Amino acid sequence: MKRIFSLSLLLLVLASACKKQVAPEPAGEETSKPVLHPNSAGDGQNDLLGYGYDITGEYANSSASKFAVIDVAKLKAAQPTRVEWDLSSRQEGYIISGENAQSYLKRVSARVSADFSYGLFKGNISGSYTGSESFSSKYLYSSYNLVIQQKRVKLNATLDLLKQYLHASFVQDVQTLSPQALVAAYGTHVLSDIILGAKLQVLYRSESFESGEFRARAGKAGVGFGLKKIFNISTGYEDSTSNTAKSFSQSLHFKTYGGDPSQSLVGQLPVGNNSPTVNIQPWQNSATLANSELIEIPQGGIIYLWELIADAAKKQAVKSYIEQYLKDNQVVVTPVPVHVFYSSRDGNHTYTVNRNDWPYESNGYTYLGVNFGAFASQVDGTVPVHVWFSPVIGNHTYTINKYDYPYERDGYVYLGVNFYAYPSQVPGASPIHVWYSPVIGNHTYTINKNDYPYERDGYRYLGVNFYGVRL
Repeated sequence: MKRIFSLSLLLLVLASACKKQVAPEPAGEETSKPVLHPNSAGDGQNDLLGYGYDITGEYANSSASKFAVIDVAKLKAAQPTRVEWDLSSRQEGYIISGENAQSYLKRVSARVSADFSYGLFKGNISGSYTGSESFSSKYLYSSYNLVIQQKRVKLNATLDLLKQYLHASFVQDVQTLSPQALVAAYGTHVLSDIILGAKLQVLYRSESFESGEFRARAGKAGVGFGLKKIFNISTGYEDSTSNTAKSFSQSLHFKTYGGDPSQSLVGQLPVGNNSPTVNIQPWQNSATLANSELIEIPQGGIIYLWELIADAAKKQAVKSYIEQYLKDNQVVVTPVPVHVFYSSRDGNHTYTVNRNDWPYESNGYTYLGVNFGAFASQVDGTVPVHVWFSPVIGNHTYTINKYDYPYERDGYVYLGVNFYAYPSQVPGASPIHVWYSPVIGNHTYTINKNDYPYERDGYRYLGVNFYGVRL
């Protein structure tokens, strides 16, 4: 049985005890794991080695496993050296950080194969944070895995040899099932090298005023700070306060795998100076070879499902389907609103994806609402939108070409990057039109070219500088 740490329980514990030490409460059994053949996860032998796996699910988690493809027991009986067991144990922790869900999952995917160009393993995020905004570009993600390895099991055989030890059910299904049905039953890949043991998996999420690589640094610092405060785990990033100063809406989701089920932990907490503590020692001490489960997939530890299909035509059909399936199921990061403020004193429009990044109203600005959408962090196909400001005429200028005008010569100050947009027309994008008033020195950016009588009021049309999203 899993134990769930809940916020309501936290409030009760804090109200009844002086120490901020949290004890998780029991929860119902998980029902999300697929039905597997006997002698699979937790069998004490080869576990999920040779089983199908869907890499759009969670990374190194039995919940993403499918039905058996390779008869590993038969292979080991016939050729013992072709199935290797490494019973050496070790413990390590590592951090993966990204500017948003896409860059984060690309780095997770790269741990398994350098050939993955997509952000896969979406289950890593959707399994921890639900809701329509989980994949919003406003969120950065950073994870920490504390891995207690008890056993490594891997195949040492060529594809031709493995094809001789396929389960009869898989061979039959290859002949009778469609590519779609095969992937539904067996996943996209087959596990050929796995690590078993126990794992504490922590996923940190926050918003940030930072941009570019500084967002990833903020993610490492944020998860490091949270780990130190909550679990008393040092990562070397916990004191990087300069990188977390611009982070907000910080939270941390954690869950243990393997070990004694009665000591398991799962929960979600806000990250801050007043975060409660969670003692992982009882769970950590309970980890043994006997209660191990899948916790890691080493580099190159998977085989594409189609590589084990002998029939050339069916192999190509499955290959084409899986390639499209992975493309269709890669992470898609969503845009955010670009807020518009206007100062009647300076005749200046300001655009920002972070509505509260400056006290606009107290400085005489009026909030005009949302004109278009863009990305709070960089995703594939987008470029930075640079911001220049003239304190002399009180004018903000936004451009994807940082040096398309001698701004500094004319007294402009570079403010950095506020959001990201497309440099050209792509599906779903719309041109952002630029109008300029030489009288008051004001640039206006709009997705609706004629939403105001600009020319009547002396504005000149400057064309399109970048492409945003209509919300």
